[in-house]
Amino acid sequence: MVSSAPFQLVTAFSSNVFCGNPAVVVFLDPDSVPPQTLKGISANFNQPMTAFVQPPEAPASSTEGPITIRTRIRYVTFAGVDIRLCGHASLAAAHAIISSPSFRDLNVGLVEFVTHVDKLAVPVKVGSGGLLEMSLPAWRPEAFDDQERERISAIVAHAFGREISIVDVKSGGPNFKHGIIVEIASEDRLAETDVNRSVFAETGYSMNIVTSLPPPKTANTNSIDEEWIYRMFSQDLPGGEDSVCGSAQCILAPYWYEKKGLALGREVVANPVSARGGIVRVSLSGKEAASKDGADTVEIRGSAAVLAKGECYY
Repeated sequence: MVSSAPFQLVTAFSSNVFCGNPAVVVFLDPDSVPPQTLKGISANFNQPMTAFVQPPEAPASSTEGPITIRTRIRYVTFAGVDIRLCGHASLAAAHAIISSPSFRDLNVGLVEFVTHVDKLAVPVKVGSGGLLEMSLPAWRPEAFDDQERERISAIVAHAFGREISIVDVKSGGPNFKHGIIVEIASEDRLAETDVNRSVFAETGYSMNIVTSLPPPKTANTNSIDEEWIYRMFSQDLPGGEDSVCGSAQCILAPYWYEKKGLALGREVVANPVSARGGIVRVSLSGKEAASKDGADTVEIRGSAAVLAKGECYY
């Protein structure tokens, strides 16, 4: 017997459907079907991430104040890998919910997801102007030993196909051990470089975040007043690169706020300079630039847009 579930294809961190980071949102209880079915659906959509969301129930009656929607979410990559947390898919899922017929006329103030892997609470606030806001844990990156730093630096230079100026190499630390930060000089043209993405598989890390200060502004550059630019490379994604990685800010924000002396609570722009591009608004809060246990938070804000919707069959 064939079953079906509604889906939306949503791009996050952009109001332009041809920019930002796409994610498929399937309204299907992730615990109601076998994992192989979820993997098969994700593989067929072939998008960076598919979010399986338990269909939320609309409130029985309307209330004057903003309402909160609570439901469960499971992130599965096109390769069938369960992911602990995905920022852009969470924003996409929240947008899909509040724009659906059951909720679009309601005053929704918060969509709170509970993740499948770690049972993490992922709140997405609904702000003005169509912006959605997520609060994520902030973790301070840590230094590598000299041997690991040199190993990673050599791999990054190989991926760029030329000598580059490595400013710093950091580990994501014990709570973000799958990720690394590599800062390169702005003169190395992170945005314009045709990087050999497959080489990053050699690092052994699933999130390879390459970042730099923005290049000097010219008459022909965009008007975005960004504090840092970045790209995220991963062998777990189609094409080996994430168009806009929201969760990268868990370690990027503490890194740059501390390095640049940015005031905590100040909202800045992080510019993902992938081919699709997008806009990520970032704000770091806490007593320090970040804590080792993730007690401080980084808020990321962005818009979203629906490219397609329909019914998937399995």
